Amino acid sequence: MSAGGLPGASDECLVPAQMEGEGAPFFIVHGMYCEAAFAVLLAKALGRRHPVYGLRAVGLDGSSTPLKKIEAMAARYIESVRRVHPCGPYVLGGFCAGGHIAMTMAHQLIDAGERVERLFLIDTPTAVDPHELDAAIQRSIEAVGKLASNPRTRGRLSGAPATVAAFGEALKAYAGRPYPGSVVILASEGRLSSMQDPQHGWPRFVPAGTPIRIVAPSHEKIVAERMDVVAHIIREELAASGSLAEGARAGIADLPCRSGDRDVGSP
Repeated sequence: MSAGGLPGASDECLVPAQMEGEGAPFFIVHGMYCEAAFAVLLAKALGRRHPVYGLRAVGLDGSSTPLKKIEAMAARYIESVRRVHPCGPYVLGGFCAGGHIAMTMAHQLIDAGERVERLFLIDTPTAVDPHELDAAIQRSIEAVGKLASNPRTRGRLSGAPATVAAFGEALKAYAGRPYPGSVVILASEGRLSSMQDPQHGWPRFVPAGTPIRIVAPSHEKIVAERMDVVAHIIREELAASGSLAEGARAGIADLPCRSGDRDVGSP
C-alpha cells in the first residue's frame, strides 16, 4: 500500500486500498486499532467501480504524536482526503468507533460548504458504558501491543499502543452533534438494541427514519464472514446516487470547489 506513484502514498494517514474505477472515491476511517486493515478488506469486496482509501491514525509508527480529540483527528484526515480529492461530493465511512470521526469529518466538510453525498457508519456504537469502553480500549491496546512487538510489524506499528490509548481518550471526551445529511447505518445484531435506543442511540444524531440495516450476528463476524454483505449494501447505495454517477462521468476532480482555500474543520 505504500508503492511509489500512488496518490496519497506518501501521506501518513492515507492508505490507497483500491485505485481503479471512475466513481467518486470512498474514504473509510479506521476502527479501534487505528489501522486501515478494514478498508483494505472492504476494497477487495467492493470491486473496482470506485477507488477506495483507508484512513489510519497519526502516530502509529511512533514518529508523530497521536491526536487526542475527535475533532482534531477529523480535521487531519480531511487534509489527507483533499490531497487526492480536493472537492466534493464526498463519500465517507467509518468502521466501529471510527464512525464518530467520519461523522465529524462530514460535519466539518458541510460547514465548509462542501457536499457529503453519503456517510456510512459500519457497526459504530453510540452510548457505551464507561467501564465497557475502558475494557474495550484496554483490549485494543493489548492487541496492537502484540503487533508493535512483532519483528515483522513493529517498524510501522511501534507507536500503536499509545495511538490507540489517545483515540480512547478522545472517544471518552466526545459528545457529538446531530447530523443533517444522508446516513447509512450498518449494524451487528449484538449492537442493535443500543443503537435503536431513543435516548442514547443513533436517533439522537441522524435524520428521523434513518434505517439500521443488520449485516451480521456479531461485530467480529462482520470482518470474518459478512464483508460481502457490507459491500453489497454500499454498492447499492452508491449506484442509487445519480449525482455521484454524473460526477464520475464529468471527472469529479475537475469540478469547481465551493469552499475555495478555506480551512476545513480546524480543531
